[in-house]
Amino acid sequence: MQPQLDTLAVVTDVAEGAVVVPQDSVPGTQADAADLVVVSPETEVDDFALIGAVLPEGVAAGDVEVRVRQDGVWGPWQQMEGLDGGPDAGTDEYASTGAVSATAPLWVGDSEAVQTRVSMDLGESAAGVELSLVDPGGSPADAGVVAPAASAGAATTAPAIVSRAAWGADESLRCSSVDYSPTMKAAVLHHTAGSNSYATPAEAVRQLRADYAYHTQTLGWCDLGYNFVVDKFGTIYEGRAGGVSRPVVGAHAGGFNKDTFGVSMLGNYSTVAPSPAMKQAVTDLITWKLSLHGVDPRGQASLTSAGGGTARWAAGTVRTLPAVMGHRDVGLTACAGDAGYAILPAVRDGALRGGEAADFVRALYADLLGRAPADSELDGWAAQVARTGDRWVGVKGFSGSQEFRRRFVSEAYADVLGRQPDTAGLTSWVNDLASGRATLDDLRVRLMQSPEFYQRAGGTDDGFVQSLYLRSLDRSSSASERAGWTRVVAQQGRKAAVQGIWNSYESSLRRVDRSYGRWLGRRASPAEQAYWSATVVTAGDEAMREAAMVSSEYLARARARF
Repeated sequence: MQPQLDTLAVVTDVAEGAVVVPQDSVPGTQADAADLVVVSPETEVDDFALIGAVLPEGVAAGDVEVRVRQDGVWGPWQQMEGLDGGPDAGTDEYASTGAVSATAPLWVGDSEAVQTRVSMDLGESAAGVELSLVDPGGSPADAGVVAPAASAGAATTAPAIVSRAAWGADESLRCSSVDYSPTMKAAVLHHTAGSNSYATPAEAVRQLRADYAYHTQTLGWCDLGYNFVVDKFGTIYEGRAGGVSRPVVGAHAGGFNKDTFGVSMLGNYSTVAPSPAMKQAVTDLITWKLSLHGVDPRGQASLTSAGGGTARWAAGTVRTLPAVMGHRDVGLTACAGDAGYAILPAVRDGALRGGEAADFVRALYADLLGRAPADSELDGWAAQVARTGDRWVGVKGFSGSQEFRRRFVSEAYADVLGRQPDTAGLTSWVNDLASGRATLDDLRVRLMQSPEFYQRAGGTDDGFVQSLYLRSLDRSSSASERAGWTRVVAQQGRKAAVQGIWNSYESSLRRVDRSYGRWLGRRASPAEQAYWSATVVTAGDEAMREAAMVSSEYLARARARF
């Protein structure tokens, strides 16, 4: 059975059974400084487990309280919370829904009756408050959610993610189209603000299905607002449809949905700390997802506000924000709760455990410096990585070292010019890399543009193009290819030919395969080839290498090697 949603108008007419009383005569009412409270009759309803409310003008979410009856017993009054997500203003999804004023969904568990009370000032009316009561329905997932095995993602291993089909998503509820961002710059952590009382993964997926129904049927969103949801058992669920490895635009942080993805912790983490399993799953998921786009979890992102809703800044405002942030960093909200927000430093660090730091450092020495570390070097780097829990510290530290730069320059000379650099040339390149006058991605390209490369190729345009093919594509050029590129050389210069061949799809694909073979010891999958062959042209080969080296797959290989 798929999710079922009932709507219930809050009765505000005394003749129909509502009671209007002074606020100070209703013990425990949450709203402050209200004059009156409208208390609806106790209403029998077919089974439901989640409540939300659509609000008229002048009624705030915090003015609405509900209580439910379960197995004949009435529970306590619970105050509704404001809705803090939504589509970005100006998008088709926003235009189709409008700015719906509603509460966040409240998971109450299987219930058979509901009662509502609304606080207001004199002269105001609670008319128009409408409850949405959601029955999450049944699904084969309720018999036991089984997460799939981890799978290879772009330059890292994707954590196990339960698909929409596996948690029982009714695909008829969502829009047929999916919007994508050009890239992903940041992760936004949320909590669903529902209940933490779910005792099994089966109960967790029921809550997830109910949220999905509320987002689509009551709020009119195209799909579940979050890109991913994580439960307290450490299970990761695919949220909004469109592909877990793709930059799907969600409705999780109105104003800042573009170029970000939303990860929501199932439950309320205002005061309750996320479980260790949830914290680790959130860390693994965010680290993997950001690695697909070469984003350092400890870095920052430049984001442009679309404004509207609860966005902190007006449309067009550009802000530099953490690459891993909480919803409150971009929205006027308490999300992801104080206890949930507190895990962000650990999520950014991607903490290592036990001897993993030492194995990781040994692998960096072997792969980047071509040698084993001295005991003092191993102890120093392992302590730093373990203390911060941040593999990026090691990767960035080694990549920025003079020893690595000297080795990198020497390898580039041998590969492109067939010789070792002279002392002056080596020193000049290392200094240029250190100062930023050159980058690691520049080096081979600039050597192929050099007069020496041209002369070593025979001093002719025909020989130059042939050498470019051998260095960039690992094959000889055909007669027609040489003819085409020698025309480019004659008309635009040797630099244009180098850039054109080096940035070609074939060259990018070769570089992806070489990088995977060197750093991960395997061939790239078709999906990885497709992603990185397009990405290395803009992000560079070094972004791919660094993403591979901070991945859980690289760490697992390091542990196996040492």
